Amino acid sequence: PMPGAFVSWSGGSDVCDPRCGHVAVVESVDYENHTITISEGWNSKGAGGTATWDYVNMSVNTYTFDSIRNYTDGNRYSFNGYVYVLGKGE
Repeated sequence: PMPGAFVSWSGGSDVCDPRCGHVAVVESVDYENHTITISEGWNSKGAGGTATWDYVNMSVNTYTFDSIRNYTDGNRYSFNGYVYVLGKGE
């Protein structure tokens, strides 16, 4: 993982169907301690919740490399990997 990458999880079998998943932005990586700090957000009303900013929760959390790969949140997600944006932008 690298800062600026996205973390991607697919929807699983519990509450989320395959169309719903989760993404987060990698803020920083501590390679020595094998931890990743990510910014993530979610709808407080759940996967079928109202799609308005009134229900959006955001947080910054630190996880170990293993906990990112094995994160399921009650069998709702499966880890896809990291997405890297190429280029420096203009």
